[in-house]
Amino acid sequence: MKRCLHILTQPEDPLAHDLIRQQQPLHKVEVEVEVFDLTLPQPDYHDLVRRICAASSIVVW
Repeated sequence: MKRCLHILTQPEDPLAHDLIRQQQPLHKVEVEVEVFDLTLPQPDYHDLVRRICAASSIVVW
């Protein structure tokens, strides 16, 4: 199964959230959609690197 990782760099980006929401139905069929929010206090960069290495595609917002 393909994995799409969305990395959020801006809080409350309506375009990013809308596109991620549109991809969610694909989760059950062909694409696993993951979101990593860098705007949170103290993001886990080790987890981010792990997710980047496992992703088929990466989108940075």
